[in-house]
Amino acid sequence: MRLCVLTDQYPPNHRGGAAVIAANLAERYASRGHDVTVVTGVDDEADAGRRRRNGVTVESFVVPTIPPLRAYYSVYHPLAVRKVDRILDRYDFDAVHSHVLNRYLSLHSLKLAKQHSLPVVLTHHDAMSVEYGKLVPNEPPNDGDADLTAYRVSPWEQLKRKRVSYFPLRNWLNKRYLNAYVNVGVSVSRALHDALSVNGVRSSKVIHNGIDVAPYDEADPATFEEEYDLADSAVVLYSGRASYHKGGEHLARAFARVAESCEKDVRLVVTGSRTDFVERMQRIAGRYGDRITATGWIDEPLLRSAYKAAAVVATPSIYLDPFPTVNLEAMAAGTPVVSTCYGGSKELVVDGETGFVVNPHDMATFAAKLRELVSNPERRREYGANARRRVENEFSLEAQTEAYLDLLESLASNRAASQ
Repeated sequence: MRLCVLTDQYPPNHRGGAAVIAANLAERYASRGHDVTVVTGVDDEADAGRRRRNGVTVESFVVPTIPPLRAYYSVYHPLAVRKVDRILDRYDFDAVHSHVLNRYLSLHSLKLAKQHSLPVVLTHHDAMSVEYGKLVPNEPPNDGDADLTAYRVSPWEQLKRKRVSYFPLRNWLNKRYLNAYVNVGVSVSRALHDALSVNGVRSSKVIHNGIDVAPYDEADPATFEEEYDLADSAVVLYSGRASYHKGGEHLARAFARVAESCEKDVRLVVTGSRTDFVERMQRIAGRYGDRITATGWIDEPLLRSAYKAAAVVATPSIYLDPFPTVNLEAMAAGTPVVSTCYGGSKELVVDGETGFVVNPHDMATFAAKLRELVSNPERRREYGANARRRVENEFSLEAQTEAYLDLLESLASNRAASQ
C-alpha cells in the first residue's frame, strides 16, 4: 500500500506521546514493505522540506500560527490545507492514517482526503477535539475515576476560561469533520473512547498503544546513575512535560512525605521540559526540595537507562490522561508504576501486580504506595517483572501495528474494488 500519515506531531520536532506513536507506526508500516509518506507542519523553515527518516518520506512545511487563533486553526488553516491538498494530488495514496490535527494541518485535511476518495483511519490520542486543553472532570473526584458525565464539556465553562480565544462553532465543526470524513475512528483507550462518545464524537474501535521492548534490554541503569550521582539513592522518576495537570504538584507533596518517612536516601528525578515548573515542585516539597532533580530533555538511550535506574515511575495526572506512554516505557524497562485512576492507565497498570493505580488527590494513599515500592526491593522487583511480561504479552508494538494494518488494508481493498 501507499500510505499517507497526517499528523501535527512528528519527531524530531516533537517528542510527545502522540508524535512517538505516529513515528513508531509509520516506520513499522515501512518495514513491512509499504510506501509511507508523513505530512506534518513545523515552525522553522530549517525543518521544512522533503526528507527520508528511518525508511519513511517526511513532507514538512512551515505553518505560521497565532496562539489566540488556535481554536480556528484546529478546524481550518488556509495555508496548511492548500499544502496538504497539493501533496494529496502529487501522490497516488491508497489510504490515510491520521493522528493529531489541532495545531497545524487542521481537521479540514480529513475532508480533503475524502475529496480525493481516500479512506481514513484516525487515531484519537486525546480529547482536544472537544476540549481546549486537558479534559478535567467537572465534578469533585471520588475514590475512583470520575463518572462519565463528569467529562461532558460545558460551552459556558469553556467561554469563561478561553474568553476571546473561544470559538463558539469549534466543537460543532470538529464533530462534523470527525463523524463525516473518518471511516474508522480509533481511541487509544476505552476511557478516551467513552469520554469522546459522551461529547458526541464517534470512535468505533479501541486499539491500545504498544511498545518495542528490545531497546530496553540494552539499557544500563548505571549510565544514568553515574550521570546524575544517584548510585546510592532510590529514584522516583517523573518523565515528560511537568505540569499541574500531569500531577506535578501532587507528586511533590507525596514525595515530601515519602522522603520524610524513609531511612534510605530518596530522590525525585524529573526528565523532560518545564524546568520552571520543577522549581515550583521544589518549593512545594519544602525542606526536601533539594532532593528533586531536573534533567531537562535527555536522549532516548539515556532515558531508557533512567527508567531502569528508577525504583518506581510516577504518572499522577489529574485529568483524563488517555493512555500515558510513560507507563509503557517504564513497564518495558521492568519498573513498576504508580499511576492515576483518571483515564486509561488502569487499562495497562494492574493494581497490586504491576504497580498501583491511585487517586492523586488522596495524598495519604498516593504517598503510601510510592513508599511501599521505594522501601521494598523485593516487591518492586516482583512488580517490575510482572510489568515487563504484561507489555511483552499484551501491549507489543507488533500487535498494535497489525491491528492498524488490518484496518488500512481492508479499507484500501474496498476502495480498489469500488473503482
